[in-house]
Amino acid sequence: MMIRSCFSLLLGAIAFLAGGCTDQLVFVRDDGGVRKIFRMDSDGGAQQRISPAGATTHMYPDVSPDGQKIAYTDGIRVFISNLGDIGGSSQVQLSTGTGTKTWLRWSPDQQVIAYTQFISGTQAGIWLAATSGVNSLQVTFPTGSQSDGGGHDFYLGPGNVQNLVYSRSGTLYTMFYNGTQPATPITSSGTATNTHTLPVVSHDNKLLAYRLAYMLASVGTIDAIQVVEVGTWAPRFAVILPSSQVRQGSISAIAFSCDNQRLYVTVETAAGAGDRHEVYSVKLDGGDLRQLTSNAVFDSQPSAISQPCS
Repeated sequence: MMIRSCFSLLLGAIAFLAGGCTDQLVFVRDDGGVRKIFRMDSDGGAQQRISPAGATTHMYPDVSPDGQKIAYTDGIRVFISNLGDIGGSSQVQLSTGTGTKTWLRWSPDQQVIAYTQFISGTQAGIWLAATSGVNSLQVTFPTGSQSDGGGHDFYLGPGNVQNLVYSRSGTLYTMFYNGTQPATPITSSGTATNTHTLPVVSHDNKLLAYRLAYMLASVGTIDAIQVVEVGTWAPRFAVILPSSQVRQGSISAIAFSCDNQRLYVTVETAAGAGDRHEVYSVKLDGGDLRQLTSNAVFDSQPSAISQPCS
């Protein structure tokens, strides 16, 4: 989600360009064995931890549409707080239960946070938590070997109706956000050789990007980022990251830049291995790939949080 103002009490001084200000990103880094929320400029500069020090994990950050609050999880619980007060006195716990919580998303009206909660093993359902701090509602109910843990996001349909797009066992579905209407598939996948995950909607509600992963017997998993129009789901761009720079089959998160002209993506470097991920920036047409972090540690879950100035 993007901040509607060029200034943020959390981020301090924002770097200015001629005629405007740059994106700022929040992302997650393994900080001495503990996952913490960091921020940086869109060119990778001014990297700084904004989570407090200590043993508490902070992951899956998402900034409210008005730029005033941030949602995050410690793995089990979902919280919101003021942007400059992660884990502080303004923190409000939104969820209960013991299941692992992931993929937090603010609704456009800021009334709820959608998140996944793992039910058993790898099976996850999507829940809504009221940002007032009361009540949680389960809105998807996977059965058997199904799981809704592949990512989700909100988009506005006709009449500004809030909807969710989510990944169930590798196929993308859409539904009215509170689950009161049947879900409809928008991609045909969900096979062992073709999966669609990590859906994210552009800040202007026009585009949807998602990870397309498919298997080739000769080389293994190949990644692409497919970009389609919201509502019609017609293809617009297919972004192929160069294998000379990044490791195929390792995309773990996607986000749009505030001007919706670039994507932020986390992926292993071509020389990386294991749990090392780095944050990259790339144009929608697949050009101008830039590596923003280079720390030999886990860097992931980027989110653009400042709107370019006019």
